[in-house]
Amino acid sequence: MTLLQKLGESRHLFPAVLLIAAVLGSTCSGVATATDAAAVGVLGALILSALQGALNRESFKASLMGGSRLYCKIALIQAGAIFLTLSMGRWQGWLVFPRLFRRCAARPRL
Repeated sequence: MTLLQKLGESRHLFPAVLLIAAVLGSTCSGVATATDAAAVGVLGALILSALQGALNRESFKASLMGGSRLYCKIALIQAGAIFLTLSMGRWQGWLVFPRLFRRCAARPRL
């Protein structure tokens, strides 16, 4: 495949690059927050897939299920991190600090 053919085929990437630029540009310019930019990205992806003819009921359902699975995985990771933080950090601190304070209080002051 020659360079000219590769450049000709890269025209199919233009809509995706435009979508990425819209999301990042709205966030970096201060026009939108991260949540607003995510909504712009979702809406843009839906419009692009509808224009390309790839949007149907099955693909829409599959994308919703994939997003839900991803969100659940992230939520489980966060729940595990919170559990470990509380169990290892706070509870161990409650066991260690009283002993430390008793030692400091037992020392004679000069």
